[in-house]
Amino acid sequence: MEKCMEAAVRFLSYRSRTENEVLEHLRKKGFSEEVIVKVMERLREYHYVDDQQYLNSYLSNNEAVKKYGRKRIYYDLEKRGLADHLLQKLDDYFSLEKEKKLCVTLAVKYESTVKGKSVRERQKKLYEKLMRLGYNHQMVLEAVNNLEWLEDQQDKEERFKRLEKDFQKAAEKLKKKGYEGYELKQRLINNLALRGYDYESIQRLLDNER
Repeated sequence: MEKCMEAAVRFLSYRSRTENEVLEHLRKKGFSEEVIVKVMERLREYHYVDDQQYLNSYLSNNEAVKKYGRKRIYYDLEKRGLADHLLQKLDDYFSLEKEKKLCVTLAVKYESTVKGKSVRERQKKLYEKLMRLGYNHQMVLEAVNNLEWLEDQQDKEERFKRLEKDFQKAAEKLKKKGYEGYELKQRLINNLALRGYDYESIQRLLDNER
């Protein structure tokens, strides 16, 4: 039992662990289940392992440093084998309001660092970065869209060139399907607006087509 206890304490000396991580480590070391059970009881008694405390420390560190979203946190803790009853109550320890604040904080922090030829490209890259950190789609969209994106002249020119290409492609497809006149115009507006183009720019192209 002493060797098993020493192995457990040594494993815990590097960083805090979940109960499951310690259990799996001791099993891999070849100790019997009977000995492992006794050692785990001792570790709990000494508070060397405490999943509740582990969760509290993890979330505190996450808020201060990593700033992961709920999905990333859940995946990480599940992989480490955190007790099921704590995983199921994660919402009680990490509120939706706190998650939204972290998402907005990261959006502001990274907005100036994302690279791209246009505002749209930079927004896309920031969106992808926040999604990788574990925030949900709607939360990320709101955080990204609420930023004040500055669009320079080059951005505007690039966006209008893309609009012209998309306008021509969409117009050709719709005409082949037999649309014309007012109906063609409305379908073009809806098609291009759904791609993120503003109405004023779309209208400019429609006016040029007359």
